[in-house]
Amino acid sequence: MKILAFLLSFSLLLAGCKKDNDKQPEESPEKIFLPQTITISNHIVPDLNGTVHLEYNPDRQITRIRTVTKSGSYESVLTYTYDGQKRLIRTNSGEKPVSASSYTFQNEYNYEYTSDAPSKLTLISSDNSGASETLTDNITRPNPDRFYLWGTNLSFTPDGDLSSGAGSIYDGWGVSATYGTGTGVFAHVQKQPAHSFFLNRHPVTGLLFLAKKELQTLKINAHENNAFGGDYNAITVQRDAQNRISRYVIKNDTKTYAHYEIEYLVPQDK
Repeated sequence: MKILAFLLSFSLLLAGCKKDNDKQPEESPEKIFLPQTITISNHIVPDLNGTVHLEYNPDRQITRIRTVTKSGSYESVLTYTYDGQKRLIRTNSGEKPVSASSYTFQNEYNYEYTSDAPSKLTLISSDNSGASETLTDNITRPNPDRFYLWGTNLSFTPDGDLSSGAGSIYDGWGVSATYGTGTGVFAHVQKQPAHSFFLNRHPVTGLLFLAKKELQTLKINAHENNAFGGDYNAITVQRDAQNRISRYVIKNDTKTYAHYEIEYLVPQDK
């Protein structure tokens, strides 16, 4: 009986060991990465060198983009407000000398919705002189991949990245971009097509910030005498140990547009 009891105990021990060995290792949760600062250097227009600081809400939506020139003498700020459905309802845009007590100009864009896409925009503009102007207009977006307002026509990839833009915000010249399959700087940022409306005449910055995929080529259809004009088809990318884009060098065969160094917030579990 003692031998039988021993064999039974040994069998149960082996069964327990086999059960433990059969356990599959738990998969590590996917990490999310949000860009925190982007340093611009070697820009084709030296005055645009500087640092961009980004802030987010708990839904990974951008709440603030602050750009400061390398000299520290000038800054621009974009702030974003969302409603309970996570839709962008207000953007404040302003620029000022850092030493000044008020903005040189301030634009407040207020969106109204009839569906998931904004249908109306009210713009309130003001400046240091005390002048103020209000403009209201309807937004036309005939297709899910398009955003049109004030003669500006923006189109987007299925991932929501800007693929082309033309019209007033580009001073009459357009821009187009292509992307690869690799993750972009904003791979984990929640964004909407309306964000891309706030690009200025220096569109590479906005294309870089607001891309979920890796930027491959950029074409700026400006006159050849314009510093920005050109087909930037020699873009190089460096990635860190976490496979995040840490550096962009945007150039073509004859000139370099800019270098971008990206730093991220501490990664979080998805």
